[in-house]
Amino acid sequence: MEHVMWKLVAASYLLFSAVSFADEPLAGPEKASLARVECHGRLRNGVVAIGGETTGTTITFEGLTWELELPDEASRTFAKEHHKGQVTAVGTVRKLAGHEKSVRWIVDVESLTERDADAVKEGTTITVQGKLQAGDKVPGKTPGMELEAAGITWPLDLTAEATLPAQAEKLVGKAVTLTGSLVPDTKAEPPTLVIRVSGLNLPTDATPPK
Repeated sequence: MEHVMWKLVAASYLLFSAVSFADEPLAGPEKASLARVECHGRLRNGVVAIGGETTGTTITFEGLTWELELPDEASRTFAKEHHKGQVTAVGTVRKLAGHEKSVRWIVDVESLTERDADAVKEGTTITVQGKLQAGDKVPGKTPGMELEAAGITWPLDLTAEATLPAQAEKLVGKAVTLTGSLVPDTKAEPPTLVIRVSGLNLPTDATPPK
């Protein structure tokens, strides 16, 4: 009987431990690696795609179109009322492999507002934390810099400030926080997105993404 009781106690402990572990929040670095974006562009609502491979709402800027994952009924109503309108979408962006489209970029929207196209330029700014690394070596060329964050490799353009290349060289292999704007590299095959860096800091020196 005593042997059976010990088995029950052990089983209860293991079950409690498993539940407690499952309820623990994600570690800070996982959350910090999210790419926070502020997108300024034209909204489209009621979008359809083959196989239903769309959220139904998109934003287009500088020739790029991203999907918007709207969080609530208020934002969905706003999207209906501002179809083909100029908007600003703020949130975090993720990259998915699609069936009909090779890549889907989706913004998990936190806020969606009207945009004054005359006052706010079309485009997207980004703040992201990840590991800075040198790109693949090509004979006769200096390796480009990249940021690896949450499974996405972002090529970097460090030409905005004269001091950025040297600063980046010292931080290769380290976790950094980048701020900048996203620009399409149409010369790449396939075309890709590049972060034109305006700020580069160690996470302890920078304000972390909210």
